Amino acid sequence: MDFKAIGQRIKSKRKSEGLTQEVLSERLDISVEYLSRIESGSANASFSLLEKISDALDIGEEELLFGKDISDGASDLISVFRNLTPEKQYAVIKIIKIISEI
Repeated sequence: MDFKAIGQRIKSKRKSEGLTQEVLSERLDISVEYLSRIESGSANASFSLLEKISDALDIGEEELLFGKDISDGASDLISVFRNLTPEKQYAVIKIIKIISEI
């Protein structure tokens, strides 16, 4: 995971929301110094903290972590999946399970 890029997205979103590091760090119950290190990429945030950050900044977790909102793609995938026969749905599930174990 690219924590430097995540930190840059946090900083950019924080600034676009008009928030200072002090205000955001208070909302997250962390120090300003720790938030600064997260934004610079010199410290890694836990997944639970990243979840709190995405909530505080009103940004999707996918966008925060990967720089894009993948929910639209997921909706497309679900739509296609629903239109498959039960046999093909079963095959897709098996393929996904195999890929996730790689």
